[in-house]
Amino acid sequence: MTHVRGGARSTTVTGDQLRAQLAKVLTILPGLTVRQLCVKLSAAHGHQYDKHDINRILYGNPQQFERTNDAVPAWHLRVASEPPVVVAPIMSPRQSALELRLWPWQQRALVAWNESNFRGVVEAVTGTGKSHVGLAAAATAAGEGIPTVVLVPTVELQQQWERLASRVLPTLTVGLLGDGQSDSLDVCDILIATAQTASARDLVPPSKEVLVVADECHRYGSPGWRDALDSTFGLRLGLTATYERKDDGIKEVLDPYFGGVCYSLGYEEALEDAVIAPFKIAIVNVTLNSGERRQYEDLAD
Repeated sequence: MTHVRGGARSTTVTGDQLRAQLAKVLTILPGLTVRQLCVKLSAAHGHQYDKHDINRILYGNPQQFERTNDAVPAWHLRVASEPPVVVAPIMSPRQSALELRLWPWQQRALVAWNESNFRGVVEAVTGTGKSHVGLAAAATAAGEGIPTVVLVPTVELQQQWERLASRVLPTLTVGLLGDGQSDSLDVCDILIATAQTASARDLVPPSKEVLVVADECHRYGSPGWRDALDSTFGLRLGLTATYERKDDGIKEVLDPYFGGVCYSLGYEEALEDAVIAPFKIAIVNVTLNSGERRQYEDLAD
């Protein structure tokens, strides 16, 4: 038993409860130290946690938690302890070989996309796992013999998608297009392409159904990017944290192409599902000297 204090009251937390709380925090924010875990748990549950109790759980469950070899260790969940809900893809009852571990909101998003005839934008706050939604759609499509093109705006995102896809879908072949790479759908199940390169190529083989997953899809409403949204992509999934633009790109390009938002995950729902850490917003006044004021006004223009 762990006794945690909140004001004048004392609450008992069992070892299993503390382990579950630690797992939830490290799923959302991997790489925290014990001191940081104390702070996060105290803020989330309104009690004061003891680092000795947390250390006891972390070191006592090596099958679930692992640490770095730094002087002050940072803690992570082992891969097998990631999202707690296991679901099969849902596009076709024939597809059962490929499975992903998904949070409930990710499953709801996939259901909404399916019900929208496999077209739509999933809008979800940053850090909630939109990429897993895209890969679940790609896994489902692969089971039907349909390859996937993942469009990304930067090389850094291309590399992130490749690492994630290779880890969570090891049975599928992942290829790259752009940044010196020239794979095609003829040799891979998932082709991760930079938008700049994709806009200048014909990616869809003749008479072939293809799924497109457009990461940060709000960017593709601009004149220089919209050419990446090939009309021959039959299945279309857009992913974004903010489905907004200052021009008419949403109305003129993105809504006609994707069919609008099919699922939206806001902060309130994300907090309820515990897929993001609880937070507080405070507005703090600061005094600027004349030089800082000029710099602020220049940057604000």
